[in-house]
Amino acid sequence: MEVFLARGRNHLVAFSKNIRDALYQRLRNLCPAILSNPNESVAGQYHAKPTGILSNFTRMKSVTERWLRDEITNFQYLMHLNTLAGRTYNDLMQYPIFPWILNDYSSKSIDLSNPNLYRDLSKPMGAQTESRSIQFKKRFDELGDLNDLNHKPYLYGTHYSSAMIVSSYLIRMEPFTQHFLTVQGGQFDLPDRMFHSIQEQWVSASASNMADVKELIPEFFYLPDFLKNSNKFKFGAKQNGAVLNDVILPPWAKGDPHEFIRIHREALESPFVSAHLHEWIDLVFGYKQTGTPAHEADNVFHPLFYEGEVNIEEIDDPLERQATISFINNFGQMPKQLFKKAHPAKRLQQATASGHVASSSDSLPPVSGKSLTLNQLHSAPLRAASTADSVTSASRSSRSGQPDSKPLDIDSPTYPKSLNLKVTNAFSSGRFPLFYYLDKLSCPDEPFLQLSGPVGQICITEKSLRAVEHSRALIPPSFNCYVAWWLPDNSLRFTNNSGSTVIERLQNYQISSCVVPSPDILITGGNNGLICVWDMALGGKSKPTTLSLRKMLHGHLSMITCLSSCSAYSMLVSAAKDGSCILWDLNQYRFVRRLPAHDSPISAIHINSSSGDIVTCADCTLSLWTINGDLLASVNVPTPGGTILCCCMTDQRTWDEKSVVITGSADGIVRFWRMEWVEVEDREDLRSQGFNQENVFSDCSPLCRSVIGSARNSITSIDYITDILGKRPSLVEGALRGMQSTGEQTGSVTTTSTSSASNFLNVEGQPPQLSPHRSKTVQPSMVETPAMWKRCLRLVHRLVKHTAFDYPGNAEPASVTAICLSKNNRQMFVGDLRGRVFNWKGVIDKVSGSKSEVLLRRPPATVCPLCTMTAPTVICDMCHACLCDLCCQSMGDEQAFCESCLIVQAEDG
Repeated sequence: MEVFLARGRNHLVAFSKNIRDALYQRLRNLCPAILSNPNESVAGQYHAKPTGILSNFTRMKSVTERWLRDEITNFQYLMHLNTLAGRTYNDLMQYPIFPWILNDYSSKSIDLSNPNLYRDLSKPMGAQTESRSIQFKKRFDELGDLNDLNHKPYLYGTHYSSAMIVSSYLIRMEPFTQHFLTVQGGQFDLPDRMFHSIQEQWVSASASNMADVKELIPEFFYLPDFLKNSNKFKFGAKQNGAVLNDVILPPWAKGDPHEFIRIHREALESPFVSAHLHEWIDLVFGYKQTGTPAHEADNVFHPLFYEGEVNIEEIDDPLERQATISFINNFGQMPKQLFKKAHPAKRLQQATASGHVASSSDSLPPVSGKSLTLNQLHSAPLRAASTADSVTSASRSSRSGQPDSKPLDIDSPTYPKSLNLKVTNAFSSGRFPLFYYLDKLSCPDEPFLQLSGPVGQICITEKSLRAVEHSRALIPPSFNCYVAWWLPDNSLRFTNNSGSTVIERLQNYQISSCVVPSPDILITGGNNGLICVWDMALGGKSKPTTLSLRKMLHGHLSMITCLSSCSAYSMLVSAAKDGSCILWDLNQYRFVRRLPAHDSPISAIHINSSSGDIVTCADCTLSLWTINGDLLASVNVPTPGGTILCCCMTDQRTWDEKSVVITGSADGIVRFWRMEWVEVEDREDLRSQGFNQENVFSDCSPLCRSVIGSARNSITSIDYITDILGKRPSLVEGALRGMQSTGEQTGSVTTTSTSSASNFLNVEGQPPQLSPHRSKTVQPSMVETPAMWKRCLRLVHRLVKHTAFDYPGNAEPASVTAICLSKNNRQMFVGDLRGRVFNWKGVIDKVSGSKSEVLLRRPPATVCPLCTMTAPTVICDMCHACLCDLCCQSMGDEQAFCESCLIVQAEDG
């Protein structure tokens, strides 16, 4: 029995059948919220029941319906199906199953819009090639000719998932290394049979090996660490002399596991896979798993692989029972069959960031140049997510752009300041995250919200936006109360609608930072470097708020400058004035790892809730780290007043190469940084440019020196230079132009991006004077030489309106102190030192505005785009689609909504 906890952890407990059933019934009695049907008890399976006058227009949706409406990703849906089918991370024999996606692991570049690069998801791995499929069918016929009732014929004698397969994939990571050794009798397998190359594994599973029909595991889409031999295990060498170490990646991955995972995940979420994933689901979890459909789909496995095919309890012979158990343990088991009928296809008709449409009837992704018609716009699926697609004030004054001029009192029961959110059609502000249309971001002339002091934190709930001043932290989940610190008497002040609670002098030190990861936990950092974890019980009208010390965390030697937590990963990141940065586990409240020291006090930290990546900002240095402490890239912003005060990352579509890191600086500029790849010239070319180890090292940032300085004695001088160039891409630019680098980071280098220099703004805001993209001529003798690639953070856009000091149109410039993205990443809220909160968003299809404005912009139509019968005379107040009075229902108060928008409103209450 597997138990799922509210904090995100789960536990698998093994019992005898009688005890298991009794315990399950007992748990149901203790937890009445748990429903008897497991399809309804898994977290995220259903939305909360909608309430309100529009509730009759919608109903509770299953996870399949949410996937069909494109509300969850393909990865999330496959994880849901694996969980419902009894697959779990806690049992290697029942490990989650994921499909092979691509069939090209040998090309130097990859175009995910090419359908020929994908495997056939309608066929199992054993039928991917016709020649091997014929051999399997021949064996099936031979077994059928035996007419043995005790041994049914089958195509595949091995399974696509087993404990050995999982352990072999994850052999480079503990504890899976020990699991593999246990299964193998304490020794590694023969090197030629071990997982060593993505390309070789694909060929083996799809074409060359009759005993290999492996599918993949979830780690291929989110965990780059299992591809590296970080523990330096000695796996031996193959017969051809190749020594097994890190997994050999496809050339298009540029030799980097992170890039392989990113592209692989992007392929999983591609339109082609979305259009055909239901075919693979039919094979593994659906109606093609057994019976006649399985025979027709060439999807017949050994009988012992199927659930219910054999009852272990009824086998009397102990030797036969043990042999059966060993066979199942070693060769795998089928997941539980979830669907008895064909799985429906995903509805893919949707607008892309460029205004194009992908239809479920197409096998290809969106074709450029196809314009978005009104019919396609309105019939595209809506994202009925729990978050706001467009944020507007519920009050008439805020709709007109007039800020609330009333000053805020921290003792006022209405504090923190908030505005209600209104859910609108996804197309009113673009269906995709804002990093697709950075050049189209716009902001009203008046602030969205006004506080009485510098903005310290901005939070977006399901239906409101809340903001507080500096040295205050909002308390989840409703964020309608806050805790204040850095007060003259060293106290903490809790404020909500019922009043204030003051807790004086928790410790004999000044509290310098605070974070609230959950409603019952408060974490404080002091000027003495001590971090305290408190159990918090929020008070009400008659009960004050109480705190009790749970744990003290020691690791810093100077004042704590900032704290950041992430509930998705149960992680806390703390930073001190001396530049030290430590990662803590919030489940057990213990030390995890320490990041390399920064040379300046860290002023801001952000943790990506989707990928776990960490952004740190120290003075003018922006650094991006993995959750395991690996430095991905670092960049300096050496401008006067360019100290970074706040940062955030887009956490939607994190696999997209267009995703950005956003920073707000003391100069009032909001900057957008994008991870890109730099092709490093060959080492002989670097020597010819006159570069040596010392002058490059002197120009490298101190942070980069701290990261690579420890390895300086173990590598050659030119290797050392190459490593530094990866951290300082401006030096590559200098090398290519044959000039000494000045150390100024412009971020404009030779990259894989095709964007021109005219679309780039450097840190100083002036177009950089750069030579055109230099493409090095490759001689025939150099074809076999692999290219060297390094990551860099490149400045791709910046916002200067309202806040930037160097923008002449700003009457009241101010430093940017807080940045927050909406849950769907389509809008951004920027807070400044003057207490103003500005709302930035982009409109792709340019259909927002009043009814009269829409009527003026839209060409006259002869028929309604939905019923194609009546002339359109009514405009939906949400999506602004021009419809007839039959397709657009009046709701009173001169408001009218189409059926799709009514459903969206009902689902969001």
